[in-house]
Amino acid sequence: MVLPKAGAFLWTTLHGRILTGERLKLIRIARPNVCLLCKENEETVEHLLFWCSYTKKVWDWLLNNLQYESVRSQSLKGFLLAWPACYKKSKWSILWVVSSAMLVWHIWKERNRRVFNEEALSLDLLIPKIKTTIGEVINVKVVGRKYCAYSSWDKEMERLWNLTKISSYKFADKKQNRASTVWIPPIAGSLKVNFDGASCDNLGKSGYGTIIRDEFGNFVGANFGPLGITSNNMA
Repeated sequence: MVLPKAGAFLWTTLHGRILTGERLKLIRIARPNVCLLCKENEETVEHLLFWCSYTKKVWDWLLNNLQYESVRSQSLKGFLLAWPACYKKSKWSILWVVSSAMLVWHIWKERNRRVFNEEALSLDLLIPKIKTTIGEVINVKVVGRKYCAYSSWDKEMERLWNLTKISSYKFADKKQNRASTVWIPPIAGSLKVNFDGASCDNLGKSGYGTIIRDEFGNFVGANFGPLGITSNNMA
């Protein structure tokens, strides 16, 4: 229901597997262990994606645009587990799933932009990017989707997220996309981790795999394992 990379990243995040400064320190890969978004605290998963002053403003924007008032949980996982389920059969209910995954994914991309490119986006530039991406994903997913209710909330979501138009977003031809895909090495002295997950029949036995290479493409390590019974998005 979300972009595969964003869904995979959210799963990895909720299991504490992303390579924040804290985790890099644990596996003895040295780098400054400070949040590059606020430059005030240690870069942990919870801080970077939930408590950071920069990230909190993005969450506040999202909650306002979903017309949702919530007491902030003690953890990102707890917060998302309490995400509303009362709209699950309404026309635009997929906003709850897509928006949170895309927000977390974009915050991570912004963090990496500052780490690897030494560039930074202000909130005035980042938030419109997130909103555009969410709108495109939602408009693609809603085509042909069956729903049981259309409430005043749905009507307001159409206005706030511009969801009444069918997206012009086009998916590239799969064969062409595979042919043009190349592995991009990390910066000198760094390692790159690639990962993916999949589920059989979109709700069945699932698994994940990761591989680590250095700047020259040399194999460093790999890991794989089962995820139990889940969907493609969660895998």
